[in-house]
Amino acid sequence: MDDLKDIKRIIKAFALASQQVVSQMTDCKIEIGKAYEKKNTQPSYNFSFTIGVTGGYEGAVTMSLQEETAFFLASAMLGNKPIGKFDELAESAIRELSNTIVALAFTKLEDGGDQAVDITPPVFIKGDNTSSAVSNANRTLVTTLDTPKGVIEFNISLSKDSD
Repeated sequence: MDDLKDIKRIIKAFALASQQVVSQMTDCKIEIGKAYEKKNTQPSYNFSFTIGVTGGYEGAVTMSLQEETAFFLASAMLGNKPIGKFDELAESAIRELSNTIVALAFTKLEDGGDQAVDITPPVFIKGDNTSSAVSNANRTLVTTLDTPKGVIEFNISLSKDSD
C-alpha cells in the first residue's frame, strides 16, 4: 500500500461506506472527518472492533469509538432501544455494524478493480492502550466520521497481498 493512489482509494472507500451505513442506521447526518496516517495500530478510543482481512489485501481494520458513541450506535441498530449498559446485545449490534461497513468498503474497492478479500468476524476489545497484532502493514491509515454523539475512527492497517 505504498502507492498514494492506493491510499486515496482505500480511504475514500472506507469513508464513503461508513458514512452510507451509519447515516442509514441512525437516520442522522454523518460527516466524513479527517483522514491521516499514523505509525502505530493503536486505536484512539476505548471501544474497538477489529476485523481481519485476507486475499487481495492482508491485515486488519479496526473501528474505534467512545462509549457514548457505542451506546448511540447500538441503540440505533436495535430500533432506538435505550441502552443502559454495553451488554452482549449492544456488542452484537456494533459487531454487525462494523462488519457491514468493512464489507461494503471492500465491495467498493472490488468494484473499482481490486481483488476480492475475505474478512473475519469482528473481535471486540474494550480498554485503553490496545493495538492490533494481526497486521504486517508498516503504516495505519485513519479516516473518521463525525456523528451527533462523537467520532468513529477507522484504523486501516493493510498491505497488498504478494501473491
